[in-house]
Amino acid sequence: MSAIERALTENGFDCYMPSEKRLIRDRKHTDLWKVRRFALLVGYVFVREPHDWRLLEATPGVAGIVKAADGSPLPIDIMDILAVRAAEADAEVEFDRKSRLARQVLRKNAKTDPRLKMLIGKLDIAGSLTVPLDYQFQAA
Repeated sequence: MSAIERALTENGFDCYMPSEKRLIRDRKHTDLWKVRRFALLVGYVFVREPHDWRLLEATPGVAGIVKAADGSPLPIDIMDILAVRAAEADAEVEFDRKSRLARQVLRKNAKTDPRLKMLIGKLDIAGSLTVPLDYQFQAA
């Protein structure tokens, strides 16, 4: 959860920030990858039916509210939200594919590199890394 999402939730707002997950190479262990969350629409968070516009504007992290020409807050059509959610789902499918490939490469490299084998063993014990070994993946 990002800082803006946390602040909005603490102030009682129902919010949605479209995001995608990406694999980022670990700095210390360059053979490993970390999962990071990035906003799909950088700088934008959708808020459902705000109960207090002034509180929304005063929430830390809120720079402004998108408004119509007459100055009233701009409502977003549900179909537009669904299109954003579809893009988010597509990004999730791509992330799953890349994650699966990265795990396969890591396991393959660990067979010949004792340092990697030891590192993976430690991560598996700690529960930080779960790798499906015998899954059969099929295209939907």
